[in-house]
Amino acid sequence: GKENRTLLYCGITHYMPPKFIEVLLEEGADPNISSIEKTSPLMVAIRRGKTELVEILIKHNANINAKDLHGNTIFNTYAYWPQHISQQTLNEIIKRRNQKKQLPKKKLSFLEKFLRFLSEPK
Repeated sequence: GKENRTLLYCGITHYMPPKFIEVLLEEGADPNISSIEKTSPLMVAIRRGKTELVEILIKHNANINAKDLHGNTIFNTYAYWPQHISQQTLNEIIKRRNQKKQLPKKKLSFLEKFLRFLSEPK
């Protein structure tokens, strides 16, 4: 099926190392492109208890207010998943993010543009 998953999204769902995820973001991967269910890479990282990935995504301007297809946000998405990041940890990460200057968005690399093109519904 057409799942609309980017290299970044797949990297998080398939447990790629945080450095791999950071390189994708530094090269212009968009942390806010969600799956067909509107699940963001940030939501997946939270559900899987990947604190370091959550910090990396938020540092690279992941939308903390995004909603999935069912209206869940990062603040309530964790409740259904056994290995989720706690609300307290999430709040601490966001607080630290608000105390630091966010990184500017970078232009998409050729690879990210190509992968986005391949994932578009035909």
